[in-house]
Amino acid sequence: PTETLSSKKHIIMSGNNNNNNRKRKYQDNFRSRKHRNPRRGGPGVLLTCETYREAKCRREGIGILQHYFQHGLVDVDVDTNGDTVILPQETNAAVSTEDTATTTASSSSETKLSLEDELKLLRSKKSSSSSKFFTPYETGSKGSVFLMCTVEGSQLIPPIKVDDSDDNDDNDNDKKSKKSSKKDHDDEKQEGDKNEESEGGTSPKKQRTGDDGSSTNKDATKDDKGTPEAATSDAAAADDQEKKVGSKPWDPVVAVRKVFADVEQNVTSAPSSRFVTRMIPMQATCFASAAEITATSEALLQKFFFPCSSYTSFAVSFQKRICNNVKKAEIIDIIAGRILDSEPKKYKVSLDNPDVTIVVEIVRTLCGISVVPRPNKGMPSKFSLVTAREKASAAAAQEE
Repeated sequence: PTETLSSKKHIIMSGNNNNNNRKRKYQDNFRSRKHRNPRRGGPGVLLTCETYREAKCRREGIGILQHYFQHGLVDVDVDTNGDTVILPQETNAAVSTEDTATTTASSSSETKLSLEDELKLLRSKKSSSSSKFFTPYETGSKGSVFLMCTVEGSQLIPPIKVDDSDDNDDNDNDKKSKKSSKKDHDDEKQEGDKNEESEGGTSPKKQRTGDDGSSTNKDATKDDKGTPEAATSDAAAADDQEKKVGSKPWDPVVAVRKVFADVEQNVTSAPSSRFVTRMIPMQATCFASAAEITATSEALLQKFFFPCSSYTSFAVSFQKRICNNVKKAEIIDIIAGRILDSEPKKYKVSLDNPDVTIVVEIVRTLCGISVVPRPNKGMPSKFSLVTAREKASAAAAQEE
């Protein structure tokens, strides 16, 4: 009986171990599938849906935005009344590549191609079809999906650089104290090494020699990184990045306005949505901190709000999800105070019928800001696709 009990116990333990190993393997595989989020700063659209419908919402949103992006509607202008005007534009490079691929396919059907040429043609089709204009940003919030435009030059404002030295004084002091203690320890160690050398011993560190017999040192290679050539190369890269900003601008406010217009007019050529409940345009993104929100909102106001003389009233819409670092009253005071301080006699706050609404949406560490002109014209309340569909169905029923 003792042997049978021990064998049963061994079987049970082995079974538990197998289950645990299977579970560990599944967890490891799940954790290894990491998604790299795109860099903040570019424009995008925040989509909302029901919980556990995020994947379908993401797929529908990418299809809708790619449709409107490929068919132009990129350049934007503002008329004298302050309304946004959609300027017709030529199709994008991705559409042209697809057209060239189709033309080459039709020409290849007439003329016989070799096997290598056919393989190259199929690879070019696959690469053109798999090109992505929008990349999902993993927010970690249920019921919300953020799609960021990753096309080079689509940013509406230059990248924001904020120095958080004032906010992190305590951390800096801690780092300084750690560095000073480490320096004292290194000094003591160097003194001990010198004493060993004076006694006749050799230094513990060995210098590496190259092929020609010249000594090489890691410290010398580290110092080379701070040379003027490296600094000039970094400055040139930063200048190139700033030049690319705005070369192919994409304004999500215009794209979302066009989506709502097509939904209300029952346009069948555009892709429809079933799981997307709201589409909130974000002209610029940043980290969810007061300093970066202030700098980003300032850049957007300088580009979209202050140049237009017809704007006299404004409102600030603020919404945050899973974020405790930023307070609503603080952000509203920053944006509204900046506008009112510029011209107190001209601008006023109007929550019912504003000329412009500054929309601020925060999801964990990601913040999106946009300046929406005439939100009551062509835009449903809270950017809801559900209300737009209801209006479209009611209009169709009245016509029947």
